[in-house]
Amino acid sequence: MSINQFNKILIVSYLFPPAGGGGVLRITKFVKFLPRLFWQPFVITPKKPFYPIQDPNLLNELPKEASIKRITYFEPGGWFNWRP
Repeated sequence: MSINQFNKILIVSYLFPPAGGGGVLRITKFVKFLPRLFWQPFVITPKKPFYPIQDPNLLNELPKEASIKRITYFEPGGWFNWRP
């Protein structure tokens, strides 16, 4: 089956590699194994989420069939850091 015949799925995730931690592992493995079931994942995630744990090695686990779009966004809680 070619990639053009795969079903498509949109995943919107705030936490996605290179962020690390338990919550990231779940979505990383989900995206990793979807192509084996003939699903092509399209992921929308922030460019720089406010998350202290980083694990760039998780990027190696993402399949080449996955399309990842990193977007700019407004961090709702971030304005607390900018107030005097």
